[in-house]
Amino acid sequence: LLLPILAVVMMLAAPTTSSAGLITVSLPDFDGPENQAGFPLDLGTVGTFNFVVPVGEEIASASFSGTYGTEEVSESTAGFNAVIAGQTIVVCVPNDAGCWQDGAPFRPFSFGLNPSTFATLATGLVGLQIIQTNESFVRLGTPTLTINTRPAPEPATLLLLGAGLGLGALRRRQTRNR
Repeated sequence: LLLPILAVVMMLAAPTTSSAGLITVSLPDFDGPENQAGFPLDLGTVGTFNFVVPVGEEIASASFSGTYGTEEVSESTAGFNAVIAGQTIVVCVPNDAGCWQDGAPFRPFSFGLNPSTFATLATGLVGLQIIQTNESFVRLGTPTLTINTRPAPEPATLLLLGAGLGLGALRRRQTRNR
């Protein structure tokens, strides 16, 4: 009798179904100064992504995207790495024809972030640091952080599930001992 009652209580306490969310935050274009030596050269934090992860949700995935080139110079950028939430992303390799020079304007790129960064991302305040890796100008168009969220498991539901499993095991043991 106790187990069916507990099952009903667990169903009533279960969270309502909610869908995944999407958070997208963009920063202004970044046109760095001309640098000719001293690489890798830390250009510092060029902007901060500021957002809120909704209550009851957790980060499922995240990515960093943008374009090679800006409104100032749309076809190229110097080599650079981006550092977001402690993860270094090699965005443009020096002299790579894919990003370096004379390509199509505003070529897009996108890189996934490691799950190890999600705890830092969940703070909602994450800087974008740029490390220049060769000569010329870093041209980073519309740096964007995209975060996909999902409903987080609720502690009360997990506790009820654990209690139900524990009571079930206890009941089974009592039945075997009779």
